[in-house]
Amino acid sequence: MDEAVLKETEEESAKGWADGPWELGSLEKGATISRRFPLLQGEKIRMIDDYSVSGVNDSCTINTKLDLHVIDTFVAAAKSYFEEMDACGKDVSLQAKAYDLKSAYRQIPIRNDHLNMNTSASSTVRKVLWRFIAQGHCLFGATHSVYNFLCLARMIHCISSRGAKLITTNFYDDFIFASNCVLRESAKNCMELIFLYTGWEFATEGKKTTSFF
Repeated sequence: MDEAVLKETEEESAKGWADGPWELGSLEKGATISRRFPLLQGEKIRMIDDYSVSGVNDSCTINTKLDLHVIDTFVAAAKSYFEEMDACGKDVSLQAKAYDLKSAYRQIPIRNDHLNMNTSASSTVRKVLWRFIAQGHCLFGATHSVYNFLCLARMIHCISSRGAKLITTNFYDDFIFASNCVLRESAKNCMELIFLYTGWEFATEGKKTTSFF
C-alpha cells in the first residue's frame, strides 16, 4: 500500500497536479504539513490527505448549508416532465444515463498563496524518506474540498437545467441525465458541451461510463 501511495503521488506530479518532491529544509517558513496515507476501499486504494491532525480543517469555517440532490430529486424532476408532456399531448418517453466527473476534487485549483497549507508527506516502503508535495488542487480529506466542489457542481446543474432546459440532478460528482428518445443525442451533446465549456472532464471509458437505458 505504501508503494501505491508513492506511485499515485508520482503520477500526480507527472500530470501537474503536484509539485515535488521537496526536502524539508526547502519548504517555506510556516508551511503546514499533512500526512498522506492509503485507505483500502474494496479493490481500490484511495489516497487520503489528513488535514485534521495538521489543523488545516480547523481553520476552515463554513456557515452555509448546502442541500444535496437525492434520488427523490430526480424522481420529482421526471414526474414534473411526465405531467407537462402529458398535458401537452406529447411523447412522455424518457431515457436516462449517468456522468461521472474524473478525479473531481483534483480539477479544482487553489490559490497560490494557500499552497503553504496544502503540503502532504508520505513515506516509501524501500527507504525512510519523506516526500513533500505541494498540491495545487483540492484534496480528498480537506473540509474545503467538499464545500468548494458542491458549490461548483450546483453551478453545473443550474446552467444545465435553467439555461439549457436539460433534465439532470447530481449527487456529488455523479450526474443523472435524462431525455426523451427524439432529442436524446442532441441533449446528450448539449450536456457534454456544458462540461467542456466549464472546464470539467468526465469519464469516457471504463465502468463509470453508461449508456441510455
